[in-house]
Amino acid sequence: MTPPRPVLTMGMFDGCHLGHRAVVAETVRWAGETGVPAVAITFDPHPRTLAGGTSPALGTLAERVDGLRSLGIGEVCVMRFDRRLQEEPALLFARRIFRDRFGASGVALGHSARFGRDRGGDAAWLAAWGAAEGIAVRAVPPVVVDGAPASSSRVRGAVGGGRMEEAARLLGRPWSVAGTVARGQALARRLGLPTLNIAPPPDRLSPPAGVYAGWVWLREPSAASLRPGPAGEAGAVGREAVLHVGARPGGGLPDPPFEAHVFGLEGERYGWAVEFGFGGHLRAPVRFADEEEARRQLALDAEAARRWHLANRRSGFSGEGPQIQPQQPRIV
Repeated sequence: MTPPRPVLTMGMFDGCHLGHRAVVAETVRWAGETGVPAVAITFDPHPRTLAGGTSPALGTLAERVDGLRSLGIGEVCVMRFDRRLQEEPALLFARRIFRDRFGASGVALGHSARFGRDRGGDAAWLAAWGAAEGIAVRAVPPVVVDGAPASSSRVRGAVGGGRMEEAARLLGRPWSVAGTVARGQALARRLGLPTLNIAPPPDRLSPPAGVYAGWVWLREPSAASLRPGPAGEAGAVGREAVLHVGARPGGGLPDPPFEAHVFGLEGERYGWAVEFGFGGHLRAPVRFADEEEARRQLALDAEAARRWHLANRRSGFSGEGPQIQPQQPRIV
């Protein structure tokens, strides 16, 4: 029996912002209409690494794969991006991947998607080629946010500049970082504001050092979902928190660079999976003269975060986001 011809989409999907989500939604909808699998192709490492680029990614490969699966993609295939792939002409790539490898019935691409040597292939080119191959092509228009198309570079600029509300508008959810709760030096606990500590991957983008309002999702090591809601409801709103990025007050301590004080959370969570979602920037880092000054400021930070959350609950902005389930990509 001949396997069904899937509908494909392709891209880096770094951050899975609203533009990516529109492309993925069209892919999933199209596949559902025709009763075939929805497949996404992504690349690793990022093409910029071949050009000597050092700009950090918005998320890890695993986070990209998980994000695509959470949006309804049935299978995520990871292609190694190397010099050979970079120099492959668009025609050869289309034949080898879309036609021969996957036998695609359709391909959905974003308005800015490019592939092949010198970025020679785009949706218009692929549609002309696909017409003779029996492969339909749909070009998905951009999603305009604050007057311009949503893009990974815009998200990267917003996160790198500490403009987390802007990043959330582009992503359709709070920008977040995940890790495992690690032991720190208990300084924040001594100062009256115990925190969860994580050390994210070194090549992942980080917002500027400082204090932020945000949310935290926690999962026990044996749990299946990172974001369990009430009675297991998926996509639950995270617990409100105040987040700290960078060196701790006083500086010089070898602790993980991300901390979160979760309002109302008691007890230790060492070894738990955790995700920090960033809301609003509250202040830049400062150096304190002594622990008493630090204690007063941390209390003010917590109060500022509570006020931020109260104001944003009233406006409808919360830490709700898609539930993420770990998935295994297929290497092609």
